[in-house]
Amino acid sequence: MPTRILKLIGLAFLIYLGAGLIVHLTRPHYARCDFYNRPDTLDGGVKFLNGTSYRFQMCGTGGNDQDGTDDNIELKVFDEKGTLLARRYFAVNWYAGKSFHEALEFDSESVSYVDTSDESEYKKQLSIPPTKWDWIRARLPLF
Repeated sequence: MPTRILKLIGLAFLIYLGAGLIVHLTRPHYARCDFYNRPDTLDGGVKFLNGTSYRFQMCGTGGNDQDGTDDNIELKVFDEKGTLLARRYFAVNWYAGKSFHEALEFDSESVSYVDTSDESEYKKQLSIPPTKWDWIRARLPLF
């Protein structure tokens, strides 16, 4: 009986690793961070919120060059020591108007961003400081 449980646990672990590897290898390549972090695009960089310094780094895939749609963005939040605190994925549309690629909005409790890939919740938020769950999700390959 114990060997069967160990085999099932091992199989579950291998399935998780396999799924993580597939997700990792099929994930888009994010680049051009300097473009996305400029104040006239999505306004990343170092921000001082609630007495703490955070660095917001955004990199993108470039989207469809024909119509500027589906430009997938990876948002990473770091503390002043360079520790990754949170990671989010969202999409913008550069040619559908300013409301489809608004810059990040910073307030004392959260950071708001526009996600055109999720029609049910167009405006999304990331709490500041990021939660422990955000910290865990930033390190898991499946999220």
